[in-house]
Amino acid sequence: MMTRNGVFADRALNFAFWSSLVLSGIAVGAAIAWCPPLVPLALVGSLAVFVTAFMLPEALIILLLAPTPFYILWQAGGLSPVEAAYVVTFGITLFAWMLQRFLRGYRGDRVQSVNSPVRSPILALLLLAFLGATHAELRGKPFQWWASDLNIILGYAIYFVVAGVYTTPKKFQRLLNWMYIISALSLARALYTRLNDGGIFYSEFGSVVPHLSQGSSYTLITFAITVTILFKITHKHKEYSKYLILAGAFGAQQILAGNRSRWMACIGMLGLLFLVVPAYRKYRFVKLGSIIAFSFGLWYLIGITIPVENGFLQAPVVLTDRFASVFEGTQQPTVKTRLSEWDAVLELANRHPVIGNGLGNQFMYLGYDSLRPNWRKTRFVHNSFYWYYLTLGALGIAVLLWLCVAGFVFGISLSKRFEDPYWRGVALGLTMAFVAIVGDSFLGSALSEPGRTIWVGTILGLLAALNQMQHRINGHAEESA
Repeated sequence: MMTRNGVFADRALNFAFWSSLVLSGIAVGAAIAWCPPLVPLALVGSLAVFVTAFMLPEALIILLLAPTPFYILWQAGGLSPVEAAYVVTFGITLFAWMLQRFLRGYRGDRVQSVNSPVRSPILALLLLAFLGATHAELRGKPFQWWASDLNIILGYAIYFVVAGVYTTPKKFQRLLNWMYIISALSLARALYTRLNDGGIFYSEFGSVVPHLSQGSSYTLITFAITVTILFKITHKHKEYSKYLILAGAFGAQQILAGNRSRWMACIGMLGLLFLVVPAYRKYRFVKLGSIIAFSFGLWYLIGITIPVENGFLQAPVVLTDRFASVFEGTQQPTVKTRLSEWDAVLELANRHPVIGNGLGNQFMYLGYDSLRPNWRKTRFVHNSFYWYYLTLGALGIAVLLWLCVAGFVFGISLSKRFEDPYWRGVALGLTMAFVAIVGDSFLGSALSEPGRTIWVGTILGLLAALNQMQHRINGHAEESA
């Protein structure tokens, strides 16, 4: 057993490590955000953020999870002043939590453990990110590029705050509810855009994409959580109706979003869920699936038989054609474009296959999904694993795969340790959400896009928090029984 001095030394070492990490993040943001005229305002704002993070960290965690800032950051195309302020907020939140944790440990108070099988791969990924930033700076890459990429990977660090703050079932459930609210707001924004523009679909690079694709990455996570809980609890559960409505709304958006990478992620996640649920639950799974398939099929038949130019009636026809394009191979323009992009990424990545090219890379590829082929210059990759290979090399891919396997195994084993069906469903739902995000990353950028890594870190942090609360939850379940 570790002595009190050993525990104190371990905590002091952790505090020193994370303090240096966070201060580096703050310096990155301050270099852009704190121009001379705004220094007093920035100092006051930073102090306010620090006090909030110290006294009410949940408020800032919810702010960091909110979808609107991520949309702004992504549209900025680099490390903008908005993103810099966002990085500072994130860094101060992490620093304040570490300081509070250190002080509690110094006083001898019980400190919530953040240990779990995913902690080490997250730490390794953060270390590689700073090595990648150093590599980029030594090669003279634009600061805005590599700093923005650094911000993406630093998002995983929210794991430590979530695992340490949400120490009770009540707090835990409150964050879950906020995740549902944020996802519902992103769905509402997508509906508003659709109604405001007067059409379900719009054209983007020659592809017909539904407006409901906006915000679907958030509802992919909450759909996985809610649908899993739904299959774990009975219809007599007091919150069954709530999860039925949420799963229906978020699931409908996933279908109507028209995003092929998320379709594949949903199919994979639901297939895995079908395998892990008990046999007596599989009947409900098949029944609901049959109802959804029948409803969509009827909708499709109406769309092709009634000669009416109506976006709602034609939606299943367009979506079916879009899904069929997945199987058209290289003849499909968007597939040719995606392959062209990946070829360009691999050509650049293979120059430094072990340690990568560092953060902040830009490359050119030939796009075929427009009226005529054209060369495009971008830093965006439609495959997170290729992105990590490009930036951090084989080492980055190895650590990322370590994180994926550790997160899945940890979540599955944790879900089996709960006696209450609801909490078993929550643990399994978080695991299925992680599986969906990883699946989405093979054809999309869920693990390498601003904001998405914050959600991934939150999912893993909630699993770690559940791991610490399992004895308390199971004990309460025994008392209730």
